[in-house]
Amino acid sequence: MTERWPLRPLVGREDVLGELEATLESARQGRMATVFLSGDPGVGKTRLVQELVGRAERSGALVLAGAATDIAESPPFWPVASALRTLLRSPRGREVRAVLEPWSDQLDDLLVLRSAVAEPLARVQTLELLHRVVLRLALESLLVLVVEDVQWADRSTLDLIAYLVANLPDEQLLLVGTRRTEPGASGRDSAARTVIRELARHRQVRSLEVPPLRREAVAELVTTAEPDRPDLVELVWMRSAGNAFIAEETLRAAADGDPTGLPTTLRELVLSRLERLSAPALRTVRAVALADGPLPHRLLDAVLGGGPWLLDALRESVDAGVVVVDEAADGYRLRHGLMTDVVVGELLPGERVDLHARYAAALGSTWARELPGVDARLAHHWH
Repeated sequence: MTERWPLRPLVGREDVLGELEATLESARQGRMATVFLSGDPGVGKTRLVQELVGRAERSGALVLAGAATDIAESPPFWPVASALRTLLRSPRGREVRAVLEPWSDQLDDLLVLRSAVAEPLARVQTLELLHRVVLRLALESLLVLVVEDVQWADRSTLDLIAYLVANLPDEQLLLVGTRRTEPGASGRDSAARTVIRELARHRQVRSLEVPPLRREAVAELVTTAEPDRPDLVELVWMRSAGNAFIAEETLRAAADGDPTGLPTTLRELVLSRLERLSAPALRTVRAVALADGPLPHRLLDAVLGGGPWLLDALRESVDAGVVVVDEAADGYRLRHGLMTDVVVGELLPGERVDLHARYAAALGSTWARELPGVDARLAHHWH
């Protein structure tokens, strides 16, 4: 089982991968291309980039791949500088260093990766240095420059991306950025959104949203990894709602003998997000998790007693990416089955009994008779 996971196939991404390959071919023809992949954490952006980079390298392209970090004091230009350092230490490092010989002294200073760009390199000089390095490498062969987690990129890195787009329109360069569209984003993400929006006016820049996997793609993922376990399809789908990372972790745990398919990694992932909620928001999330069916606002209001606090708690929960609006029910649900399972699993016995009693009382109201499956839900909550 363990050996198969690194080789898992890329499923359900034919459309997005096709567009990425089109940008790669455009860059190969000497028309610089830039693509920003955005989507929820774990949806599969990195997996797509890995597939694209693999295909590019097999065709002879040079790859610079780095990632921004969620650390306020990370060095300026960190993603590109660290990627360059990794490349120089790779099997192609000697070849690359020979090409970049005119700037060897400056690069040695830069690649120390200090927390600030000190003398003699000022930020503007470093920007121009990296511009020249990228240009020189792109003259040698197709160059793929990857910056993962652009939402955490420092201002210098964002300036470099904009500078490359503006000044290298006719080079063999493909610039790929990934960005988490995580609710409750920080100010650094706001800066990244602004830069991406401004760059969108350039004809060679594209933004692609990576959606959750469809159910049939999740089924294919399960069938490929565990062909003798079709029973896992429903569990993986309900738990993940198409999030690739959650689907794979659930499948891994279930196939390794965990009857719940809920590994510690996923549980801790959810709990870390819940810990950031206020007490009223957490109370609301617990009630939403135990709804066991469509949850229109009126029902939730009846269960929790209503009041202005509930609207504030819902707004906080939605902004945090825990609760999502369910358009079909004109109400709410948790983001995916994983979150529901973890929240319900964390309820104390007294909390569980109290919420079930509140739901039973609310569903027994005359107005609630119009809700679908109300009799079955009443029986469930009373039981």
